[in-house]
Amino acid sequence: MVVAICVLLLVCFSLVGAVYFYKLTHGPTALRTGFKAKIFLTSNEVEFYHRLQKACESRLVIMAQVSLGALVDTKLDKAHSRYWETRAAFSSKIIDYVLCDPISLKPLILIELDDKMHDFDKDRVRDSFTAFAGFKTLRFWSKNKPQSDALRAEILKALGILAAK
Repeated sequence: MVVAICVLLLVCFSLVGAVYFYKLTHGPTALRTGFKAKIFLTSNEVEFYHRLQKACESRLVIMAQVSLGALVDTKLDKAHSRYWETRAAFSSKIIDYVLCDPISLKPLILIELDDKMHDFDKDRVRDSFTAFAGFKTLRFWSKNKPQSDALRAEILKALGILAAK
């Protein structure tokens, strides 16, 4: 009888230990210690955002760091066997800035701030991909960012609106 009680206690303590270990490695503690916040925009991107704000004069809403998956979808039905594979090829890519209509928030122009880390061949492919989906992409070189007036002119041109002179 004593042996049975000891075995039962040993099993109980083992289960409690296993549950504790599982919660420690898979529960909220793991989430708190396994992740950290990252810088949303670099100081260069923040500065360019403010140039965009000045250029848009509250006529457009500027959204930063937008997932391409929020803007584009495949024409395949979700039940199609290749839907998720096709979507995975682009959905995690990030657009630096999206200029949207202030009323409907419909995306109008995609803006990329390029630096030496960009792969220009991949950028051309991505631009043709987004153009096929109906978006115009403006690219600006990070080290030679245009001032707000020049940005405004480029944006108006992309929207098909001639800048008043």
